[in-house]
Amino acid sequence: MRLESWRTEKRLQSGEELWYYTWHVGGADGAILKKATPVEVWLTPDTVQEDVRQHVVWYHRNEDSNWGYAFRQQGLADVMGRVKDPLLKRTFGAAITGKGLKRIDKLTLTSAAPEKHHAVCIHPLTAQTESDHEWLAQLDGQIARTERASIGQARGMHQKWWRAFWDRSYIRVTRAPLSWSGNMTTAVSSPLRIGADPAGGNLFKGFIQRVRVFTRALSPAEIAALAAAPDVSAPAGAVADWKLGQLDDGAVTNSAQAGMTAKVSGSLTVTEHAGRPALRFGGDGFLEVANDSALDLAQAGTLEAWVATDALSPEGARIVDKGVPGTANGYVLDTYPGNSLRLISQAGLLTCPGPLAEGKWSHVAATFGQGVRRLFIDGREVAADGQTTAEDGAQRALTITRAYALQRWVGACAGRGAFPIKFNGSLFTVDTKFVNGSSYGPDGRLWGGDYWWQNTRLPYWPMLASGDFELMRPLFEMYFTRLPVEQARTKAWFGCDGAFMAETASFWGMMSVGDYGYQRPASLAKGETENGVMRYYWQPGLELTHMMLDYYEYTGDDDFLRERLAPMAEQYLLFYHTRFGRDASGKLRVTPAQALETWANVVNPAPDVAALRQNVSRLLALPEGLLPESLVKVCNDLRPALPEVALKQADGATVIGFAGEIRCQRSNVENPELYPVYPYRNFGLGRPGLDIARATYQRRMNKETWGWQQSGMQAACLGLADEAAQILAANVKMGNPAFRFPVMWGPNYDWVPDQDHGGNLLNTLQLMLLQADGRKILVQPAWPKGWEADFKLHAPYGTTVEGEVRDGQVRKVGFVPRTRRSDAVFQTAALCE
Repeated sequence: MRLESWRTEKRLQSGEELWYYTWHVGGADGAILKKATPVEVWLTPDTVQEDVRQHVVWYHRNEDSNWGYAFRQQGLADVMGRVKDPLLKRTFGAAITGKGLKRIDKLTLTSAAPEKHHAVCIHPLTAQTESDHEWLAQLDGQIARTERASIGQARGMHQKWWRAFWDRSYIRVTRAPLSWSGNMTTAVSSPLRIGADPAGGNLFKGFIQRVRVFTRALSPAEIAALAAAPDVSAPAGAVADWKLGQLDDGAVTNSAQAGMTAKVSGSLTVTEHAGRPALRFGGDGFLEVANDSALDLAQAGTLEAWVATDALSPEGARIVDKGVPGTANGYVLDTYPGNSLRLISQAGLLTCPGPLAEGKWSHVAATFGQGVRRLFIDGREVAADGQTTAEDGAQRALTITRAYALQRWVGACAGRGAFPIKFNGSLFTVDTKFVNGSSYGPDGRLWGGDYWWQNTRLPYWPMLASGDFELMRPLFEMYFTRLPVEQARTKAWFGCDGAFMAETASFWGMMSVGDYGYQRPASLAKGETENGVMRYYWQPGLELTHMMLDYYEYTGDDDFLRERLAPMAEQYLLFYHTRFGRDASGKLRVTPAQALETWANVVNPAPDVAALRQNVSRLLALPEGLLPESLVKVCNDLRPALPEVALKQADGATVIGFAGEIRCQRSNVENPELYPVYPYRNFGLGRPGLDIARATYQRRMNKETWGWQQSGMQAACLGLADEAAQILAANVKMGNPAFRFPVMWGPNYDWVPDQDHGGNLLNTLQLMLLQADGRKILVQPAWPKGWEADFKLHAPYGTTVEGEVRDGQVRKVGFVPRTRRSDAVFQTAALCE
């Protein structure tokens, strides 16, 4: 056995690596600004013990700390004396031991003699100690204590824990046919681009010979015929045919019909590659076709091209793009991740495993129509979804079940530590190649080492229905430990009471230094972040309170209510109560504020208002005597002052608004207007305004479904069974093809494996089967016709529900306690929509 150390030398971080480690500053328009840190950032090597002990020992120790920088930067230097530096002298490492093993060098253990069985022990330890000798002594003591226990005892405890974990909750889908009834794509006003996205990024590098667009889904036989040679005549339905081997005055004529000329933007060169005339795309040019309704392809279409890509590009490149950046509106055919062919549309993502051959001509095509989407390479189907055969339904069911179980296992592996799960890779980060080909080791993470609430929360919401309550406690403990720092920051910045929970912050509570700003303009007031999409972002503490209220309803843990929930809820509510004024009618006027990161300057953002209304009413509904009088008073003072969730008119329908008033341009791709549906449940099944909420969902601006997007859960909460099923089926197929482990999601918006994507997958499936509304238990509220499953899930008030779904009905259903059956509302799957 040999240790493979990640950190072997001291080196200065620079360029892209530093950006990935510290990433942060965004402009008010949502653009990311890459700003250098004002100090050098060094990576230091691990220490591997050189002594003669018969095991391998290594550790990493922080002999210095940048902990105080954020306090001084953000005007909180006086707070440093009240809290402890959690970084200085922190040492983490491990020892490898094994009976009958001897050390032949500092990295390697080998057996003294041939053996059929070996028992190897790895002893990890993290501690803050005055010296490395003290840490080593603690490690020796831990090894001695561990080795006094027998392997049989340890294995028995291990097996007992995992048996309880798997027995407490499960979902096993046994049949999952699909039938897509909506449009395959969304009509957009964007131009069509060949070789670039609408923002001029994701530039194709290589050669493109021909691109065609059809208004119907060509058959597999027709695709195979087109793949035989690049000069094959097009079958019926072609609205565009651009032969890129010739330019006429900087443009390529559409040979299928008049109009829709593709014009060169930047630099493209007519050349020859492997005996074929083509356009050379060198990464500094693309073709653009003005918007034309003939290119909408709402119900069906085919995108087809002959391409030869350059060397693998981890960020991918566009072939055909008629979409809206950051959304699933329109359609995109590109190569991502790496040179893997991918289709993006309203129906979700479809990605084929394995990359295109570099430098060689490939015929690529995507077809969509009648609920079925397919990808082809060289005339061969390489990916498909939407089929409804019994075989497809069974295979899809198996894929969903496997993904559900493995993702839950991933959460269990990472959820029992001292700190919450990292959304950007969890414990399963790997040595990743960056865009420029450099490798920075498994320590590298997009979005760095801080915690981002919008991402951190998503692996935790599904732990309620799965009953994994102990895994949620590290999340609550970290934010509770940070509360004094947040109170001090709130008072120092705004002179008000309470606390606001920063969206991006270190685990000890200081706002991310890049977001606050390294070289802040003089125009920024104290407490205003340089990052424009974080400047007025207040709502994370409200969602944490909402989750903690759910945790209390599920567990009935009165100690948790008194010691954690109540003090945190009071501080987060006090912030709104004392920070913001009232309008002429006495209603709270939350401004400056923002609706998530998407609308960076608004009045009364929908997420904040929805959360305030829910949290205040839920807290006041708790039995008398459970809450401190101070919290009850804050709630009673706030309740009459809370505004309504804003409504507006859109396309002749009443829908939920982003906020009461918008004062800015859109800067991200979230749907804050749907937060009153999920997570805050102001609207939904069994509640007033369901038609309004469904109309809002149908008109949502951003229709992407992957990563941290909440479309799947929101569809389920609105009883849109087929929509939720389509989203689930698309998301479950998004394992990264570069890895054998099937739940290495992403990177999507973040990193591999993307824990937001995995968490949302669990949550969507759970909400399709079971939802809670106060004491009501909604059984299969968004379960599609034809789907079957066995399940055991948890509900509030210490309840478990176990049963099976067959032929649209829940059978053999059991409730613990049995009295909760009277609170159940059963929904026939065929009537879900």
